[in-house]
Amino acid sequence: MKLEMIIVFVTLVIIAGAYTVKIDDKREETPTVNKELEFNDTVFTEVNASGFLGRATTQKGIRVNGVLMLDKVRYHTNNIRLLRADTAKLDNEILYLDGHIFMDQKEGFFYEAEHANYHKRHKILTITSPFTATLNKNVIKGQSLEYDTVKKEAYATKVNGVVYTTKK
Repeated sequence: MKLEMIIVFVTLVIIAGAYTVKIDDKREETPTVNKELEFNDTVFTEVNASGFLGRATTQKGIRVNGVLMLDKVRYHTNNIRLLRADTAKLDNEILYLDGHIFMDQKEGFFYEAEHANYHKRHKILTITSPFTATLNKNVIKGQSLEYDTVKKEAYATKVNGVVYTTKK
């Protein structure tokens, strides 16, 4: 009789366990991140057949689905002494910059902003947040700016500035 009670008890436990387990054909989809590359303290140098195009340094970066994301990036070219930002995202030819952006133009203004884009092929900096531009004592503030680093032409909105000239 003891053996029969043990068999009945084990059978009841198995049946109860079977009813508590949910079994179906649905798969739980987890989003996959296609991380292609991860790096720290890296220097990128861009060159082509005619020579040097630019150099970027970064503390940390990853490449996901063809998009390069960088932290603490510093970038310079023949026309830009230094372009610096907290974070950057390179998608094709456009470098999206966020956080404490500084651009020191060779023979030009020094720009400060929080959000900007730099189009590498067209060499145009587009500042999409309030900015400050300084050159010696000259100070220009505005809401947004588009600056061609080759032609050295700038177009800004809601400009407020102090500009000193040599003529009196």
